[in-house]
Amino acid sequence: LLAELVVRACDELAARRRRAGTMSFDDILRGLHRVLSAGGNEGAIDALRKRYRVALIDEFQDTDEVQWDIFHTLFGGGGLDDTLLVLVGDPKQAIYSFRGADIHTYVDAVAAGSGIRRGTLATNWRSAGRLIEALAVLFGGGTFGDPSIAFSRVATADEHADTAIVSRDDP
Repeated sequence: LLAELVVRACDELAARRRRAGTMSFDDILRGLHRVLSAGGNEGAIDALRKRYRVALIDEFQDTDEVQWDIFHTLFGGGGLDDTLLVLVGDPKQAIYSFRGADIHTYVDAVAAGSGIRRGTLATNWRSAGRLIEALAVLFGGGTFGDPSIAFSRVATADEHADTAIVSRDDP
């Protein structure tokens, strides 16, 4: 009964949006995904590739499956020498599904094929050195939601090397 209520509510919401001539962000994404996924739409794909040669997605760890499929279709397929897809994200944050992150989408994107170059920031420029060392002990050898997302030890910036988080009362 509850599932039927949810389906009917979603259908009613979609009908109201159509009557009002409005769309949500998700409506736009799903519509574009349908167009790009349908056969015979190579013209639309080619037009978007010609107009946008580079796509940069910051905070990629918050990308869902529909968004990834759109960008991979447009910019990430094999043999696309004239386009570039840049993904910037922290895989450890891909476990936070409450904000739209999808760990499986992140893992799929990283494994999407040849031509992918992967880089990692090797220095933490903000955190206290002793905290970085403590986290390395705590998380060393661990993974985050998937075996392919392993903890990576990082260096501490010189200006924070000897700093620690302290309490005023009990260092």
